[in-house]
Amino acid sequence: MASEWFIALRPGKEAVQAEREKYLQSASTPPTITRLLSNTQWHQAHSSMAGNQAWRAFDDMGLPGPYQPNANQMDGLLTDGATHGLKGQDLVDFALCTWIGTGTPSTQHLPIAWTEPAQVARLRAIQSHMQSHPDSGFGKAFLEVA
Repeated sequence: MASEWFIALRPGKEAVQAEREKYLQSASTPPTITRLLSNTQWHQAHSSMAGNQAWRAFDDMGLPGPYQPNANQMDGLLTDGATHGLKGQDLVDFALCTWIGTGTPSTQHLPIAWTEPAQVARLRAIQSHMQSHPDSGFGKAFLEVA
């Protein structure tokens, strides 16, 4: 199953740049766009609601841009989450938990590798918790199972 990332229709580079310039000149421009996202990240964030929400959440946490996933890394996070059947807020939470799950991102930071045996078991426990507690999303289950 392809993630939302690949399903979204992306406008041409010129159209994206023109729209970005329009937003940069408007009074309603969120400060995140001007200080956090590169042109490529801006373009891809608007192509995927989950990617956009995850990048926004990283910014809301105060995580500096260099420690956030780049476009390819975000694509990998969302694709991986989608392969586990996650969507919507659960997919956003998967990206956040995977990226910051080992602690505060820094130069030594490594995202969770869900293919490692201990993490495979952890992911199964999270999915089981989500099934037995329908009101619990991925983020809450991640914290409760940890």
